Amino acid sequence: RACISLGACSALYMVLAVLGEAPPPLLHLAPSPEIFLHCMGDIIILPPLVFNLAHLAGVAPRDMSLCVLFIAGSSAVAALAAAAAPQVVGYKLLLLGAEISLLGHAIKKLHALTPRASAISLQNMGRVEVAGDLMTISLIMYPLAQSLGVAHILSSEQVLQIFAFLDIAGKLGVSHAMLRDRSTVQGASSYFIRVARAYNYQAPLGQSVNEEPCCEPPPGNA
Repeated sequence: RACISLGACSALYMVLAVLGEAPPPLLHLAPSPEIFLHCMGDIIILPPLVFNLAHLAGVAPRDMSLCVLFIAGSSAVAALAAAAAPQVVGYKLLLLGAEISLLGHAIKKLHALTPRASAISLQNMGRVEVAGDLMTISLIMYPLAQSLGVAHILSSEQVLQIFAFLDIAGKLGVSHAMLRDRSTVQGASSYFIRVARAYNYQAPLGQSVNEEPCCEPPPGNA
């Protein structure tokens, strides 16, 4: 999942590097096409990283579906802010405020992964904590940098440079922190195997586990 996420991010940057700029049709649709493409790419890039972090914490992907929905929604809102006209500054800032609100809900769920990782090992707990902190910092800095660009405090080129730095820390750094220790990945996989086996060996529903078998012999003939 981390490789898929980094591959999508690298492909986006390679396309922009080859073209030299965003595709010409997009230039007429979005005032900030590079930022728009970056935000749309995050909808594909960030969910695999979240699922990978949840895997290290021993959490099933379905339990992180709401967190992924919040993150994808925040990226979509940021893309709308990048596509809005430059004159509607208030509207853009309102969208970026909504993005931060969605990210706040997602970050709460990301921080809840650290104590759950302690059920696997202290190494997993440490890896999840470090990777989660890196992801949290980068997620919060994206809308802040974009807000400074909307307020004309930073130029579009400076915003893109900050985005590139955050991509290194928030995507490459998070992936490295998660996958650096092989034992944590193996420990998480072993944990899921143990949970699956315990579930398969549960007593069938309706059968009492405290029920004592009847061991008395049948009565003799009169």
